[in-house]
Amino acid sequence: MELVWPDVQYLPGYVHALQQGWSPDNLRPQTAVEHLARIEKDPAAFLRAQVDREAKGPPVTLPDNSTARRLPGYTLWMWDDEFCGSIGLRWQPGRRSCRPTVSGTSVTRSYRGSVGVAMPLAPCSCCCRTHAPKGCRTST
Repeated sequence: MELVWPDVQYLPGYVHALQQGWSPDNLRPQTAVEHLARIEKDPAAFLRAQVDREAKGPPVTLPDNSTARRLPGYTLWMWDDEFCGSIGLRWQPGRRSCRPTVSGTSVTRSYRGSVGVAMPLAPCSCCCRTHAPKGCRTST
């Protein structure tokens, strides 16, 4: 299994997972439908939005359907001969902790078996030093 950047070569596998009922957000399953609509409208824009290191995207919808200002972050897809899940990384520049609307857990959604696995992370830490965000106080 490897972590890959969302890219056109992996997009069909991601779309297939969404069409089979998988959602990247276990608290907001309708995210799958939203992603399919965005991909259908403009696949290149959808892929670009998966990497938003400067938080230029729209506000984030929270589980209670309220919104919060976006934090810098990006999504990586788990790939093992096919799409098998995603992980979202985010940080608050210059701080070791994120604001209260951001949980201290990165939720990894697995496609194979649709099992959500919560991975506790130290505040503002990254899953892998090769993907450490620029400006993150824990980056090397």
